[in-house]
Order: sequence, then C-alpha cells, then structure tokens
Amino acid sequence: MPARHFNSPMTSYPALDQPLHPADYFSHRTKYCAIIAVGANLVGNFGGPAASLRHGVSRLNAQGMILVAASGLYETESLGVGRQPRYLNAVIVARCPMPPARALRLFKQIERQAGRRRGRPNAPRPLDLDLIACNGRRIGWASGRTMHRMTSASSTPATARARGWLTLPHPEMHRRRFVLEPLSEILPHWVHPVLRTPVRELLARLPPRRPGEIRRLLDSNWVSCDTLDM
Repeated sequence: MPARHFNSPMTSYPALDQPLHPADYFSHRTKYCAIIAVGANLVGNFGGPAASLRHGVSRLNAQGMILVAASGLYETESLGVGRQPRYLNAVIVARCPMPPARALRLFKQIERQAGRRRGRPNAPRPLDLDLIACNGRRIGWASGRTMHRMTSASSTPATARARGWLTLPHPEMHRRRFVLEPLSEILPHWVHPVLRTPVRELLARLPPRRPGEIRRLLDSNWVSCDTLDM
C-alpha cells in the first residue's frame, strides 16, 4: 500500500517527491513543516499502540498541525534492554503553526496525556513523538557538515537531546532504520540538512537488516480523515 498524502484547504503544497535543496525544503510560505516520527509499544490512556498513534496524530491536528503525508505502519524491534513488546512506528509530515521549540513542548504534553512517564532511556512507552526535522533547520549541531567535530563529547547533539534540549535534525535519525524506512517511503528525495546525504543513501549505509528487525504491515492504512476528527 503506498504512502498516504492529504490535501488541506489551508494552502497548496509542493510535490513531496521532488528533489529540493535541503536549505529550501518545506520553506514555502510562512508556516513550518515538520517531519515527525511516531511510535508506541505499550497500552496507555489512548488504548493500544495503534490507537495511541491515531490519537496522537489527531491531537496534533487539533492543535493546528495539519497532516500532509503519512507513511505506512511498521512493526519494529525495541531498542531497549531486556524483553520488550515490539513497536509500531511511522513517520508523518505536517504543517504546523508554531516554531520547533513550541512544537516539542506540545509533543511532550501529548505524550504525558497518553500515559508516558519519564524513566530510563529506551524504556517501553505508550506514545513517542519525535521531531525529526523542520524546514531544513540546523539547531544544536556544531559548525561543519558532520557531528564528528564537536569540541566536547559532553556537548554532542545526542547528549543535548537527552537533556531535553532541542536538536534538529534529530541527532540519531540517520542511524535508525525505523525512521529512515518510513521517511524514504513518503520523502524519497529528502536530504539531511547537516550530513548533506539523501535519505536513501543513509538507509543504504546501515548494517544489513536483521531477521525480524522491521516489517511493514500489510494493512497499514492506520491514519485517515476520520482519524483526524477523533
């Protein structure tokens, strides 16, 4: 099943599968356009993982974050230590009426409403909303094209993100198959604004896929116009 693209009466969108320079990507009009990874592997206040993803997207929409495109739904291995339920993951693209820092605060609020409580890294969770990229912006990265020239290990983008500081693009996205595969499905020509590398090349650089690491669900029509009205 192909990725879903949604029409909005608010504005017209550029073709999402056309190559653009990363500095110009989604810079149309005055609104921000965000790439968001969504995931869940626990039952929470919104229901099971699939219901949590739908409710999370619906609550973003209710705050003015207009859905532009959604990948299929993927079942993936957990990154956490020990036995954990498998995740459901997807990537969406949404227009949003707020700057990235405010969007991140909104994500955390919705996660709490879903029943998420902060604990150890990579712990199971009923909802995870990650701001992956926004309008090609660079926030929290060192100057230069890669993060290998950071002056201190304590100030790496990943460390900053762990402390709750906004970092764009997400400092771990280029290492995560559960982000890159659905992202390449809806934005096959997207280019990482810092690494200057297309998403498909980032995906090709990952280690070989392990058995059971990730699979796209056949019935992955998980978000619809009805979902947005929940």
